[in-house]
Amino acid sequence: MTETSTRVETVAAPIPAPGPTGLAAFRVMSEIRRDPCLAFQNLIAEYGNVVRIAASGQEFFIVNDPELVGTVFVGRQSNYVKTLNVKVAAMALGNGLLTNDGDSWTRQRRIIQPLFARRQLDRFAEYMITAAERTLARWETRPDGDQLDVSVAMNALSLDVTGPALFGTDLSDDAARVHEALIEILRCVGKAMTSLLTWLPTRLPGVSPDLALRLQAPRWRKLDAAVAVLDDVVARLIRERQQHPQDDRHDLLGLLLDARDESGVAAMSPKQVRDEMVTFLLVGHDTTAYSLAWTLSLLSNHPEARERLVAEVDTVLGGRRPTPADLDELTWTSAVIEEAMRLYPPSWLIERQAAADDMLGGYAVPAGSTIYVAPYLLHHDPKSWPNPEGFDPRRFLPENRAFVYPAADGSTQTARPRYAYLPFGAGQRQCIGLGFARVQAKLILAMLTQRYTFDLAAGARIVPEHTLTLRPKDGLPMILRRRTQ
Repeated sequence: MTETSTRVETVAAPIPAPGPTGLAAFRVMSEIRRDPCLAFQNLIAEYGNVVRIAASGQEFFIVNDPELVGTVFVGRQSNYVKTLNVKVAAMALGNGLLTNDGDSWTRQRRIIQPLFARRQLDRFAEYMITAAERTLARWETRPDGDQLDVSVAMNALSLDVTGPALFGTDLSDDAARVHEALIEILRCVGKAMTSLLTWLPTRLPGVSPDLALRLQAPRWRKLDAAVAVLDDVVARLIRERQQHPQDDRHDLLGLLLDARDESGVAAMSPKQVRDEMVTFLLVGHDTTAYSLAWTLSLLSNHPEARERLVAEVDTVLGGRRPTPADLDELTWTSAVIEEAMRLYPPSWLIERQAAADDMLGGYAVPAGSTIYVAPYLLHHDPKSWPNPEGFDPRRFLPENRAFVYPAADGSTQTARPRYAYLPFGAGQRQCIGLGFARVQAKLILAMLTQRYTFDLAAGARIVPEHTLTLRPKDGLPMILRRRTQ
């Protein structure tokens, strides 16, 4: 079976996948709303890697088999489209790459793709290094042993990269209010993804998806206020660029404003430019920021891994400013970040909707069904990851990329499935900025390691919050200590 298999499953009579129905399904949906990852894990343990949840005429499927995940995202990806919940995100982000679909998405992706080509990463690296230097310079005024919330600090640092690299301007003055607005948007979208109120009213005559969403009025008032903050920032950026064109700037904002179709007409409307900018304001820094925060937290609890990181950074950089040429030598740094994203994947849940009847794993999947693929579950599956809850960056060293592990009966060796690791999704909708994010995380972690160690504050209770991304609910308080050189 290849990773892009499109084999047709032949079963004499399609059968429904196992899972809760009736009142049991409603109880399960309530459990998913409270703690989705735990609820999903319990369902997989009870019913297997394809679980059907049937409630009030709606069918949901949890798919946790890497081969079947490959079918959904690659093999038969045209049959698995965006879900109703994308409308929730679209209320904030508009019709950008994250929420768009079909031919419009393809056109937008084609316009933006060249900006994130591999040849552009060296140019972006300079913005990343400079932003890290500014943060380190500000920290010089802090007393040794000072406490800071690294989730907030990494968001500010990542926004300091995003502003100059993608929009050609300094966003540091907007960092606090943009951070708060983004958190509210992430929470609203995350709650909607696991809420009965998102889809249940659509079963009623005359209730459209938009009306069903607006029935949750208190939540959307908060969302609207958060969106207004981002709109204000984006409108200013566009206005300043139009008033002061920069012919030598090759950034996202310039690309969006200058894009033309075959007839020379602007390829994007003002609204489409706004939607793409708001989308990248969110995803352009949020995932990297929280990946770095989780990485620092994990290293605090694993001193041997941190000591090896310090040794590698000191050996490769020797106390100097990093350059893009150093990236290939920072193999342990990269492995640490990848292992952190395994334990805390940036996108913990991905949804799709079946456009037509299909079969997965021998089970019938009716058209209109919602498919849940949880990278968090895939990344914690003991069949693919021995000691799945343990922090072990060795899994991602170059020599272990083709990792081989014992089969369940111990008799054979089996290669890790391709789709057992999905920190940035898979298929044609894989995150467009994954190269940007990985380079940014790697350079920043190396530069922070040169100067400081980070230890969790005494008594800190770290609780993941399942928003659109996986973030620490109450922050990550850590003690900042200067390294003795």
